Amino acid sequence: DANLVDWTIEVSKGKKVKLTGYLEALNNQKASTLKSTFFIFYNTAVMYRLGFDDGLTFVRKLRPQLSIISTDSINQSRKSLLTLLGNARLDSFYRSINKELILCQLEPNNVLTKGQILLQQVHPKSGLEGFFKRLSVLFNSNKGVPYEPFQGGFVYTINWFELPSVLFGGLFKGFPKTYVAFHKNFVVYANDSQVLKDYLIDLEYQRTWANSSIHNAFLEKTLGASNFTFAINPRKSKEYMGAGFMNYLFNNLNYDI
Repeated sequence: DANLVDWTIEVSKGKKVKLTGYLEALNNQKASTLKSTFFIFYNTAVMYRLGFDDGLTFVRKLRPQLSIISTDSINQSRKSLLTLLGNARLDSFYRSINKELILCQLEPNNVLTKGQILLQQVHPKSGLEGFFKRLSVLFNSNKGVPYEPFQGGFVYTINWFELPSVLFGGLFKGFPKTYVAFHKNFVVYANDSQVLKDYLIDLEYQRTWANSSIHNAFLEKTLGASNFTFAINPRKSKEYMGAGFMNYLFNNLNYDI
């Protein structure tokens, strides 16, 4: 029911490999296994995961690479965000990153063709909720309610062009507006408010990979420690196949397959 590509980043002695983009950021990071299946939406069609042992090193190496792995419009959006927030606030945000970034592209439905969920694992008590609350107010002046209560927490509307791609590079595109919530040790980003709410409801009712015997059996047999994991469910991912994401993966991420 799914295919999976699982890579550990290694550079052979004596072989010159140009390290750029995510490859540079993940190089020399200790590989880890995917243990966050409880947070993976059951109707995920395509999943990308960046896994790293040292979040501070990953961020330090990723940030200089962001302009390389982003389009001109994303780079301009990043410069504008830096001008508004300043280095100190962004530095504080990046220090919260812990262990993995997971992008879930969801099975299209009749309402939204390409819902996306990005999971950013963070350190406990990271204090990021205040950061996103400020962003929601700052970027939604006179444009509606900046945040709303939902299931004991809040959903924050961040009206900033392609925020995840601005923060983490071109792999995480497809968020013209971003909706953010917090669940345990993850910041959850979505490209649609209803997609985010549906995701949080499904977590509550445990409709995730962790509670699927099929997914668990498949992952246990095939998935080892890795820095980059790519999983696809062919039955659920027909819309993404037509959009050329495979071309993006193999050409834009600079992986030497």
